[in-house]
Amino acid sequence: MKSLVVFVAVCIGCSLSFLCDEHTPSEGNECRETCDGFGMENINYGFVGCLGSNLKCCSPYPLTTTEEPTTSPTPEPIPPQQQCGLKKSMPSMSRILGGQVSNRCEWPWLVSIRGRIRETSKLTRRNDQTKHVCNGVLVDEEFVLTTAYCVGLAHVLTSSSQPDVKENILVVANEYDISQTEYDDEQYPLESVFRISDVKLHPKFTQFELGNLGHTFFSQDKNTLKDNNLALLKLNRPVELSDCVRAVCLPDLNEKPINKKDKCKIASWGNTEESLQTELPGELKEADVKVYSKEFWTEVEDIYRTRGIIDTAGPLTTYGKFENDSDRACSSDSGGMVVCLNKDRWVLEGLINIPRYIAGPDSSACEKSSVFAIVDAKEAYQWISQEIDSA
Repeated sequence: MKSLVVFVAVCIGCSLSFLCDEHTPSEGNECRETCDGFGMENINYGFVGCLGSNLKCCSPYPLTTTEEPTTSPTPEPIPPQQQCGLKKSMPSMSRILGGQVSNRCEWPWLVSIRGRIRETSKLTRRNDQTKHVCNGVLVDEEFVLTTAYCVGLAHVLTSSSQPDVKENILVVANEYDISQTEYDDEQYPLESVFRISDVKLHPKFTQFELGNLGHTFFSQDKNTLKDNNLALLKLNRPVELSDCVRAVCLPDLNEKPINKKDKCKIASWGNTEESLQTELPGELKEADVKVYSKEFWTEVEDIYRTRGIIDTAGPLTTYGKFENDSDRACSSDSGGMVVCLNKDRWVLEGLINIPRYIAGPDSSACEKSSVFAIVDAKEAYQWISQEIDSA
């Protein structure tokens, strides 16, 4: 009892809330008649906390603060001109004459160029109305680069009497199997079909005019058709860029010349047998190749020419070689892409350049060796960029 008396004596005159609030100032406790409207009764102190009075030790309600949700900023979309040469990383699946079967969306800039089957055919993607003739690549949202030979082939070979070349050509993006139309889960076609609003042949291609292309076009010497063998097709509307539809990068004019590039690919819907009359395979084919500079071939072409492997490298022409010596490029590969990997992007080196239409039974539609001609995109860069910029 003595100690209790001393304790009470010491506390005479103290705040009634000595134990309730002063021992825990950070909690904001107070002795109150009721905790209603202030907080909750703190049972840790209770009756003793307010020195035996009828007051209650009340702890205030915790303050509620509304925190702004922390969200990562939405990245700005990559501008279309910066998306060139990017593609999904997909392994090739299995085994141009030879080559490997590619995958859907593997080469999103490659397009199929189709022409009418007969004069009365409608210009649609249906295989009973048009057929795949050759290949091209998207170099811009509105432009496809292909060979001038391909334009003539689509216009003439399909037996159309329509004098306007634009009315005889279809371009199909996001194409994979040219033998059929493919559909998504909602039964919409995966392919995007475009008509042509303008055609530009390279000004130094043969003297034939677009409106006068005739079957004599194909009786020309193949070297005449090989030189400056380039054309630009302007689509009737811009493509909608996606993982499966994208432009390839054009060459960098400031790049240091390289005699041989190894990390290169070609792809096209080309022959698998040595006959132009053979029905083309449906699926896209690709192959590994080396690409040589024009300067290199100028130095060594005499050796290859005497062997009958190549012809003289004319204007806008260079050469490539398959990594697999048994592979061959065929006329149906014309306009197919030739690209090389530069860091993380694929850059257009050129187009497969096999301008040969031979109907004779003893003639081969494919090259005799693994060496093939390429329309040199770097040499043609100025013309390509000028035509796109002025459109």
